[in-house]
Amino acid sequence: MNDKANFEETVESLVTIDIAPDKRELLFELVVAVMHLGNVLWNEGEPCTVSNKDTLNSCCRLLGIDPAALEKGLSHRTIVIVNEQSVKPLEKGQCSDSRDALAKALYYWCFIWLFAELNKLLVAPQKC
Repeated sequence: MNDKANFEETVESLVTIDIAPDKRELLFELVVAVMHLGNVLWNEGEPCTVSNKDTLNSCCRLLGIDPAALEKGLSHRTIVIVNEQSVKPLEKGQCSDSRDALAKALYYWCFIWLFAELNKLLVAPQKC
């Protein structure tokens, strides 16, 4: 595989379907953030903590979110019972499951957006 050629083909395809340069940049940043997110590793213990903070920080920089907030969001669950919140730490496997679910959701919505952009090109203008 030629990664450079594949990337150039991808950019050319996005240009062909009229994706603006700023939107292309955001799309690539999101894909890279998902890749970083998938590389986040967890330490044992309770609460479970991220072992490679640099990877988490890179992901959060691309997404524009606070690393501490993402780490807590992935490593804890909040239970609400009769208007009272209880925050419970997750085990290492559950933290990995949370990370993977978020990565899949981000990737999914990335494709939903891309297909919506494609559909805009395919829909003929309606005559009034």
